Amino acid sequence: MPRYTDEFRQEAVKQIINNNYEVKDVGKITASFGVTTFCKNENTDSFLKRVDDALYSAKISGKNKVVTI
Repeated sequence: MPRYTDEFRQEAVKQIINNNYEVKDVGKITASFGVTTFCKNENTDSFLKRVDDALYSAKISGKNKVVTI
């Protein structure tokens, strides 16, 4: 499987959410994401904390954001 950089993954998600998807009877859909990489010898709690921190940061910085930690 190819290895992609965090920046590549972040840009790919931005391209998807910047299309401003609109759903009938709902309107425009926005999405924010937290992205990180699971590190060797890392425990699950540490990994999930980083993802959660990234997501929270994305949400408070505006709509359609991707934050990579």
